Amino acid sequence: MSFGKSIAFAMPFVLGLCIGCGKKSQEIQKITREDIPILPSPIADTYVVGEAKPKDWLVAQQVEDLPWDESLSGAAAKMGLDFIENPTLAAARWAATQAGYPYAVEKIIVGRVAASEIPTGLNDAVSSQIPRRGHVGLARVRRGSDDVWVALIGSGGTSLPAIKRSYILNEELRHEFRGMSWSLLSPSGKVYSGQQNLDLPLSEKGEWWFEISNRGIVVASVPLYVDIVDPPTNFFSDFARYHESPEDVEERVLREVNHLRNQEGLDSVRADGALRTLGIAPLEDQSKRDLEQALSSMTALGYPEELSYQGVCVHESVGTCLDELTWDINARRLFLHPDVNLMGVYSEVRTDQITIVVTLSHM
Repeated sequence: MSFGKSIAFAMPFVLGLCIGCGKKSQEIQKITREDIPILPSPIADTYVVGEAKPKDWLVAQQVEDLPWDESLSGAAAKMGLDFIENPTLAAARWAATQAGYPYAVEKIIVGRVAASEIPTGLNDAVSSQIPRRGHVGLARVRRGSDDVWVALIGSGGTSLPAIKRSYILNEELRHEFRGMSWSLLSPSGKVYSGQQNLDLPLSEKGEWWFEISNRGIVVASVPLYVDIVDPPTNFFSDFARYHESPEDVEERVLREVNHLRNQEGLDSVRADGALRTLGIAPLEDQSKRDLEQALSSMTALGYPEELSYQGVCVHESVGTCLDELTWDINARRLFLHPDVNLMGVYSEVRTDQITIVVTLSHM
C-alpha cells in the first residue's frame, strides 16, 4: 500500500430474524464516526516526516496540540495490528523504518479499552514524554470489542530531505545534507562516506545501510533496498525474556550471532577469551565505557583495527540488546563480515535487565 493512504475498519452489520413474520430481514447496526478506526499506512515508499492531520477523529482529538507524525503513526498502527502483551522498542523501531519514519523510536505506550473509548490520561502520558524536536505516532486498532491504542515517541532531530526506501540496481542516490556527514554500507560490506553532497550509484543488489550524522551524533540510521523486498524483521527477532545465568546469556549471544551468519552463508565465529576479558568492567561503569580505548587495547593485542568492534547494550533480553547494536553501521558491517571469526561476550544479569558487551575481531 502506498504511503499516505489510510485503511478504515468498520464494525460488521448485524443479521437478525423478524420473529413471527415468516421472512428474513437485515438489521444494520448504526455506525458512528467514533466506531471506525482509520489507520495510517504501515508501509511507505519514502522516509519522510510530514505535518498531516489524523483521519481518525478520536486520535485527532488526542494529538491536537502535539507533533503528530503520519509515518510514525503508521508504525503505531502496525504495532496495534500485531498486538502482543509486551511489545518491544526493537519491534517498534523496525516498524518505523517500514512506515517511513527516519528517526529512532524512544518509547512505546500501549492501552486497551472498550471500543470508541479513550484511555484515561493518554494525552498527559504522551505529551510528557516527547523530546524537543521529537514526534508522536498515535493510532487505535479495533480488536474484537476493544480498541488498542498505541503511542510511539520518536526522537526527531535535524531536518532531513525525503529519502526513498527502494531502488533499482545502479540507480543514483542523490541528496544534499547541509552541515552533515553520511555513510553507506553496501550489501558486500564496503563503506562509502562523505560530507554534505551525496551522489552514488547503488551498484549492488540487497540491503544497504544508510547513516546520517550531525557533528558526530547519528541523526538517522535506516535500511535502503535495491531490487529486493524489505525483510519483515531486523537481524534478530527473538525478543523473549529468559531467566538465564550470565553463562547462559553469553552462550545465547554466540548462538544468535552464528545463526545470523549461517543464514547468510558465512562461517560461525568462535568464542575468544581475550576478547571477552576486554569487555569486563563494573556494571555501573559500562555506560561510561570508552569504546575508542577498547579499540586501542585490541590493536595493542594484535587484533586488526579494521576488523575490530566493541559495543555495549543494556536491555531486558538478549534479542533486544543485540537489536540495539545492529543500528550502528560498523556493528552491522562486522556481524556479517566474512573475515570476522572471533567474538568475546561478557554479560551481567540483574532482575530487570541484562548488560552485554560484544567484542568482534579476526586473528
